[in-house]
Amino acid sequence: MNPLPSQPHLPLAWRTPLVWLLLLLGLAVALFAATAVSMPAVWQRSETFAHGWIILPISLWLIWERRAALAVRAPAPAWSVLPVVAGLGFLWLLGEVTGTLIVQQYAFVALLIGITVGVLGFEVARLIAFPLAFLLFAVPFGEGLIAPLMDFTAHFSVALLRATGIPVLHEGTFITLPSGDWSVVEGCSGLRYLIATITLGCLYAYLTYQSPWRRAVFVLACIIVPVIANGIRAYMIMLIGHMSDMQLATGVDHLLYGWVFFGLVIFVMFAVGSFWREPPERFDAPSSEQEATVPSRRPAFWPQALGYVLVLATFPAWAWLSRPDPRLAPLELPARMAALERAPGERVITWEAETHGADQRASAVYRASASPASSPGAAGGGDWVYAEVTCWASSRQDAELLNSQNRLLRQKHPDWDMLPAGIRPTGHERPEQVREAEIRSRSQKGERLLVWDWWWLGGEHFTHPHYGKLREALQRLSGGDTRGCWLVAATPLVAEDAARERLATFTATLAAWQDSP
Repeated sequence: MNPLPSQPHLPLAWRTPLVWLLLLLGLAVALFAATAVSMPAVWQRSETFAHGWIILPISLWLIWERRAALAVRAPAPAWSVLPVVAGLGFLWLLGEVTGTLIVQQYAFVALLIGITVGVLGFEVARLIAFPLAFLLFAVPFGEGLIAPLMDFTAHFSVALLRATGIPVLHEGTFITLPSGDWSVVEGCSGLRYLIATITLGCLYAYLTYQSPWRRAVFVLACIIVPVIANGIRAYMIMLIGHMSDMQLATGVDHLLYGWVFFGLVIFVMFAVGSFWREPPERFDAPSSEQEATVPSRRPAFWPQALGYVLVLATFPAWAWLSRPDPRLAPLELPARMAALERAPGERVITWEAETHGADQRASAVYRASASPASSPGAAGGGDWVYAEVTCWASSRQDAELLNSQNRLLRQKHPDWDMLPAGIRPTGHERPEQVREAEIRSRSQKGERLLVWDWWWLGGEHFTHPHYGKLREALQRLSGGDTRGCWLVAATPLVAEDAARERLATFTATLAAWQDSP
């Protein structure tokens, strides 16, 4: 490959557009400062997303590698990008009003990319398309994949254990072998392996291949291989623990085996991929014809820049003007629900749902008889229901009604394990459906709870979080009621039919109370 001659000075045609570009990017960072700062904050506290620190330097380096080819092209404003940037600004607004940080972050990074394309033009953007797209890896994405990855890892490793001839009792993410118990937790999901492999794989494919189909095949392998490899890793760790009578792979060596295995898989995958390496893309030295394509009259960039300034200022201002009233009426559960009476001050279980940033929270135990009992099996038996209502004045950053961190049971609870069961109809108009789960105590063998939960927002009950996010945005932008609540009810699971019937009657009454003024 013949290298292009270096450019000792910045070409004249680039000076004005670069100034405008830097000013607009700086303005965007200033106006969306909270979103911009939120990404490095995640990189700092989470090892899973620590690669975010090197994304921008890599992108800048890739652009710098093409500096000579870029120098012979004159930037020209692309006006058609302006409405796209406006759409990205509105997408950021939807993320802002619903407290959905991932939407805000993707919209913000895409907005920066859009401004760059709009100012420099499509001809320049085609040369730096991958470095610009690579910036999207700076967004900490993937937490929503943890649950399905955990489920896949559990099922895949159990299938391998059974194929090996080891008897297995499998319930959700809990695995019991003759030698001991295992649980697939968040750290076992393989998300860290998956994100690291995809990020490195995309960069490797760009630098190693030229044909689109080779790049696509390698990136696809970077998605599939880590998921399967993580299942094999979990199987090997459980196999080592089982064969050593739980003496190995149960402590620090558990993590060590995982990282060694992951490193080996990545090395093999990239080594195999190198067999189909293609010569790097060649940029010939600029010809006289190419130099002649640089227009003698430079286009005016300030009208387009003014349009971007107006667009950038519109959506943060809109978000500020649509701020809801944070005041809430006092929250207190009623003395009676259905045929059950509230037992003041009684606590029959050591479990409660995990929430973050809530403005209000109330919980109570309801019994057929309000007489106190020292334990769930004492007076009143299994006829009690535990109710919990948690409310937010509006969804905002770190205080969201619909957030993956608001969950029935926190990871690695010292006493309780949870088996989700999915969506179940209640047989009543409100709530029509609930999410059902079973929670089991490890300290008190045989103690099980049947738990129903759902959300309420703006007078509507629902169980699907994505629908709830859209409703949050509609309520906020239209000036409607932004108060949202998470309702939870739990009862002893002795007989399933009786427990479900008790919860159906109770939740219908709880929903009617929630709807009341």
